[in-house]
Amino acid sequence: MIAVELAARHPDRVASLVLSGTPFVDDEKRRTAANREPIDLVVPKPDGTHLVDLWNRRRRFYHDGEEAALHRFVVDAIKALDRVEEGHEAVRRYRLDERITEVRARTLAICGAEDHYSMPALEKFAKALGCPTVAVPDAGVPLPEQRPEEFARLVLETVAG
Repeated sequence: MIAVELAARHPDRVASLVLSGTPFVDDEKRRTAANREPIDLVVPKPDGTHLVDLWNRRRRFYHDGEEAALHRFVVDAIKALDRVEEGHEAVRRYRLDERITEVRARTLAICGAEDHYSMPALEKFAKALGCPTVAVPDAGVPLPEQRPEEFARLVLETVAG
């Protein structure tokens, strides 16, 4: 959302924009997302089982063999455990549907084909921006970690124009 806002505010300064795993926030998304169960929120427990709860909540986003990437995520989430949902809440409040109309940069919207949170957004970004979209096979929410070479190639191609 920060990249979208920067591109909307300063179209003369942003030549290209890559939206990776970005939800398309519109009235429908704001309504439905407000009712969803928090993704990363766990209540600390004296025995530490909340850490296993956090691990298990995120485990479904990673393939077998990607435990190192999941571990890095959990370590980062623990650092902000009491505020971990604030980012999701801020995204839901952002008026992306209004601000996206101000974006003039060459844009690519990408996500993992297994990312059921962002996949619906690809079509909406294509319609709003007239931009190409890519659903990277065999990847989900953590696309950059799951397919780093393909992710880097797509970003570099977009930036190069």
